[in-house]
Amino acid sequence: MMEESERIEDDMPPKTGLERLKVFDAYAKASDEFRVRTVSGAILTIICGIVMFFLVISEFNGYLSLNVIPEISVDKPLSQKVQINFNVTFPYIPCSFIEVDNLDVAGEHQLNPQNDILKTRLDVRGLPIDGKKVGLNDLVPKAETKEPGCGSCYGAETEEIRCCNTCEEVKEAYKRKGWTPKPGQIQQCASEKLTEEMMQQRDQSEGCNLAGFITVNKVAGNFHIAPGRSSQIGSFVHTHDVDFLARNINVTHTIHHLSFGVPYPGVVNPLDGHVEVDLAGASMVQYFVKVVPTSYTYLNNMTLLTNQYSVTEHNHHVDLSDTPNGVPGMFVLYDMSPITVRYTEQRKSFLHFLTNVCAIIGGVITIASLIDNAIFRFESRDSKKRAQQ
Repeated sequence: MMEESERIEDDMPPKTGLERLKVFDAYAKASDEFRVRTVSGAILTIICGIVMFFLVISEFNGYLSLNVIPEISVDKPLSQKVQINFNVTFPYIPCSFIEVDNLDVAGEHQLNPQNDILKTRLDVRGLPIDGKKVGLNDLVPKAETKEPGCGSCYGAETEEIRCCNTCEEVKEAYKRKGWTPKPGQIQQCASEKLTEEMMQQRDQSEGCNLAGFITVNKVAGNFHIAPGRSSQIGSFVHTHDVDFLARNINVTHTIHHLSFGVPYPGVVNPLDGHVEVDLAGASMVQYFVKVVPTSYTYLNNMTLLTNQYSVTEHNHHVDLSDTPNGVPGMFVLYDMSPITVRYTEQRKSFLHFLTNVCAIIGGVITIASLIDNAIFRFESRDSKKRAQQ
């Protein structure tokens, strides 16, 4: 027999290279004669196909979506500016009575800037009357002495300023002395009357919408919107002339938008849509804002430098007496954080997506095979017990 088998092997043609590769086949195929097809296996196959389809679609959506990776680092000191964007409505204060100022610890003061701020007069229904820029400096004329003479500076006379015939000259003399003027006790200021247009705006209960931006230094500061003409006395004293205002002035306001810098994807401005109702009247509403420098890097490596912020609020009633304890209005006291937040857009690689798809298909098939084998064995044992009975 051995000789016959050896003769048969000698007569067989030699194996080719492709046939020799069959030895490495890890997926040996069983003959169709030994395959058993069941209804449970068919149902399980359909369920597996549906599960794999939805899992692959979910993975594909994850591959297409962007991942934003946050990082925190110490902010480097930069000699850059910060743009404060705002849109605020005061429904009970006319535009001619309100001003926008900014003061910072670096000593830079912006008193009632006009170029990038639009004041829109609003009627009692909140509808715009016109878009003309109006301010106290435009509507309140300077007092002029009808008779020649030398007005008193109330002790603030200097060699350069000997006479004060107007309210502005008195304030300038006080400013050089570093004193705080009280317009209600100064004859030159008391002689300045409200113009007919200002009286009309106040009597008709007009409101005002202020929209625009101001550019400030990247240091702590105070940005505020308050009624009354503002003036700066020295480097530390900032006043608003509120003597001609009503004692029950209502500073109710709506902050439609307030941001520091240009917007980036996913930014949340805490004060957007905030409504503050002044129930006590003549309130000083303070928003303490912590500005966090933020950079956002897109997929194309373009980096956007901007800011985000957090805020806390405090307000108190202002007694508009001879010695007021503040100025009614909206005050944003901002401070710069030494920490910067960096956001970077990233997207999964195609190889990562392909690996996950293979893992999904392989995992589903493996689990389905285990379940199918368990069901088949259970059915086989059940059928044998029935046959024995």
